Amino acid sequence: MPDIRRSDRALGWLLSLSDGQLCALVAATFWIFAATNKMLVRGTLLAVTQAPFLATPEAYGLQYVLMVPALAFVHWAAYRTGLPQGRQLRALGVHVALMLFLAVFARLALDVAHGLLKYGAFNFADLWQVGAHWLGLPDRAATATSNLAASPLIMISTGLDILFQYLIALALIAGVLGWKRYQAAAAASAALSLEAERARGMALRRQLDPHALFNTLNAVAAAIRPTPNTAIAMIAALGDLLRETLEQDRELSTVDEEFTLAGRYLSLYALRYPDRLRIAIDAPDGCGQWLVPTFLLQPLVENAALHGVESGASQVDVHLCAHMGAQRMRIAIENTVCDDAELPAPADSPGIGLRNTWNRLRAHYGAHFELKWERPALDRVRLVLELPVDASVAGA
Repeated sequence: MPDIRRSDRALGWLLSLSDGQLCALVAATFWIFAATNKMLVRGTLLAVTQAPFLATPEAYGLQYVLMVPALAFVHWAAYRTGLPQGRQLRALGVHVALMLFLAVFARLALDVAHGLLKYGAFNFADLWQVGAHWLGLPDRAATATSNLAASPLIMISTGLDILFQYLIALALIAGVLGWKRYQAAAAASAALSLEAERARGMALRRQLDPHALFNTLNAVAAAIRPTPNTAIAMIAALGDLLRETLEQDRELSTVDEEFTLAGRYLSLYALRYPDRLRIAIDAPDGCGQWLVPTFLLQPLVENAALHGVESGASQVDVHLCAHMGAQRMRIAIENTVCDDAELPAPADSPGIGLRNTWNRLRAHYGAHFELKWERPALDRVRLVLELPVDASVAGA
């Protein structure tokens, strides 16, 4: 875990850098690596063979130090120019000119470094000697750079070496900038997707609110003529329920809160069917503070009460309980039904409440949940909801 946190902090720090700062960091890291690699390779080569035209590792190290101003200028100009896209010949021409400039400057920097290390000083007139030797002009005198300029091919190879290193540096910078833009786009896409899922979940919940109110008002209306006192009690209970509903305008609630709300909702139906409906709610066992989507249980307990009453059973018992398992939380809603009652699949249920609950669970947990029917007895059905214990799955 500490290693993961450190890597996350390092990744966040890199993403917080501007494009210019990131380019400078990548360029500096690469050229330090290139200089170190060149010094190690040249030291190994000189250990097995002695060639007067080969510069020492120290000369190469000093060469890269002398190249710092040129490298800074070249990378600044390349960053301002940008990568050539399509038919942007101007950008391509600028990059070619920068590469040639860096190759020539690197060659001269190596000659200066060699002279400084070998003789302690360097006369800039010796640069003429280098160019004259390379062009085939007569030598005026032996100079500190005569050995290094002994072959035009060696001079060209040194320049090409720097040129290829510059191309690699540009490719690395382009790759890192592309990675940064990809990370930013991926983060934006993930945030947009999460916001869309939340909006979809809230829309599904908003469909449940008027649906539950409609069913409750129908129950109140049916009780007004035969049992007016029951209707009055139902209206008072409905007011309390609506007030609590408005106070819970959030995406997630605890299991304890959901059980309390489900109890209040079932009490409305217990008032409507005092002789036929009995409610039993067990306190959640070890999962009371676990977060679930708000109003998750309300349509499920409503379905249990109505399903039992409308099935024709003379006495309907509704039992709600929950407990925490090793890997999943299990919520069970059991109710009495008549013997021949049918059980539609939750995802294909014709009822709005059960079908929308399935869709909300799908939006919040992905495929990491289970909502199924069980039939412990011929006259009883149980709706079982299993949710993952791993909190990282929520919102998948």
